[in-house]
Amino acid sequence: MPHPMSASRYARLLSAVLLSAAALLPAAGARAGQYPEHPIRLVIPYAPGGGLTVLGRPLAQKLSEALGQPVIVDTKPGAGTTLGTGIVARAPADGYTLLLTLAAFATGPSVYARLPYDVERDFVPIVPVSASTSILAVHPSVPATDLKELAAYARTKPGGVDYASSGTGGDMHLNIASLLDQAGIPGTHIPFNGGGPASNALMAGQVDVMLVPASFGLPLVLDGRLRPLAVTTAQRWKKDLTQVPTLAELGVADIDVNGWSGIFAPRGTPPEVVARINAEVNRILAEPQFRAFLESVYLTPLGGKPEDFRETVGSDVRKWRQVVQRIGLQPQ
Repeated sequence: MPHPMSASRYARLLSAVLLSAAALLPAAGARAGQYPEHPIRLVIPYAPGGGLTVLGRPLAQKLSEALGQPVIVDTKPGAGTTLGTGIVARAPADGYTLLLTLAAFATGPSVYARLPYDVERDFVPIVPVSASTSILAVHPSVPATDLKELAAYARTKPGGVDYASSGTGGDMHLNIASLLDQAGIPGTHIPFNGGGPASNALMAGQVDVMLVPASFGLPLVLDGRLRPLAVTTAQRWKKDLTQVPTLAELGVADIDVNGWSGIFAPRGTPPEVVARINAEVNRILAEPQFRAFLESVYLTPLGGKPEDFRETVGSDVRKWRQVVQRIGLQPQ
């Protein structure tokens, strides 16, 4: 029969094991606190030149300064934003591939019969960044200065007015389709691969009308390259387009055509990484200089907790499902 281990020898062995384990704890803690250790990829699922890159590049620069690593903007337009969004869904959940996207993120379940990801299951909402406003604008050649004149013009064209958006099924598409439906204006949707290409087509007279995000559309309006018909805010603007009415003033009420931008990570991203990015973005959004920049491009800083952002996304998924049913859009 083997000789039992003595009490003193057992105590010495146990002490050595505990000391070894304790020695490992600081190292593990240091590794967790070292994020990020290499550059971060910030995927934008829209074409360059749109409102999201107007926001994304300055935000990435501020995040680079805060995190001590480059935050590289990677625009991946295509397939109605599902191309870039899918890249992030399939990326390792380590905090080094993030998604900066718009409210169209929540339209996917309603407009696509088969998505390569689940917007509520496969992503971790980190932080909402900004709220946006838009300008309902037409090409200067369109003989309309209000919705009634736009409706009259639409009835002279087969298929009605041609209206542009950043892609089929996105919030820009659903918003203007819902708006035109409520205003009784017939139209044909012409999708583009992002807000920038869509606004370029509007300036070229290839389409008639568009909800142009104010973040990059306002200079086009002020330069006379586009004619504004309405703004999407609840009240008229206090500067710049003070003479332009709101949609409510033109008889289009009870319609939410403003959107948000926000940052997401793949499902399974460590909570401490989510918390770090959330804290840094909230801090950036509180900086007076950055807030002034956002306001200069007609964006409203948001910020907040991940759990609250998750509730917003879920609420929007349900809202867009109702909009899609109302306008009769068939899932693709």
